[in-house]
Amino acid sequence: MKKINAKALVLFVMMVCLTACSSNDDAAATVSQNYKDLILGKWFIKGTTTSGGAFENTFHNCAASKDYFEFLENGDLQYVGYTAECEVGYTSMLMWYIEGETLNIKSFDPILSDMAYTIVTLDKDQMVLKFTGNASEETQTEVSYFTRN
Repeated sequence: MKKINAKALVLFVMMVCLTACSSNDDAAATVSQNYKDLILGKWFIKGTTTSGGAFENTFHNCAASKDYFEFLENGDLQYVGYTAECEVGYTSMLMWYIEGETLNIKSFDPILSDMAYTIVTLDKDQMVLKFTGNASEETQTEVSYFTRN
């Protein structure tokens, strides 16, 4: 079995483990469409902060080909992770949609839960997503940073 990027795998699992509520007003629909237009394409995992702690860079096994998430217009979300030999070592297909300021991720895997991120920042070059969950009876907030390159 090939070794995959542990941070990317943890991020992937976290992406499909949480859920959130959404609103259905007209302003949310406009925000959703603006976000949808900006989110399409590849996003490379840059790093994370946990509960306000120090920024931790994501380690990519292959410097020439970084792990990424690709948001497709049809609602598919593909994760691609590379090995140290710069070969594709792991892929996963999910579904995504945006409601208001919430990015929802749906898993095809019955073992993994669906999840929802709050969109903190989304522009043509940067995406910052936040989620809050319970770990060891403590509420933790993780903020994940993505870039286009």
